Amino acid sequence: MLIVSPPGTRPSTAVTALRDYGRHWTPVHLDFVVPDLAAAAKRARAAGATQEGRIEVRAWNSIAYMTDPWGNGFDLIELPAKAASAP
Repeated sequence: MLIVSPPGTRPSTAVTALRDYGRHWTPVHLDFVVPDLAAAAKRARAAGATQEGRIEVRAWNSIAYMTDPWGNGFDLIELPAKAASAP
């Protein structure tokens, strides 16, 4: 799925910086759907990633905003059990 997030919008409620894509080479951003968000975030941090703020829990997903050691952002997403089990 491709989601367009234009420059000037906020990437998360945990940060005040607006998107300008200076951190990324392009506005391409990776999201990883994981079965256990807390465990995946812990593994990512152990591998050198930084978590940007707390995990956000929403009706449609839970998300952890992450940055790799080179400053590239990526998200870890856990879907609700009902959505995750849909065909």
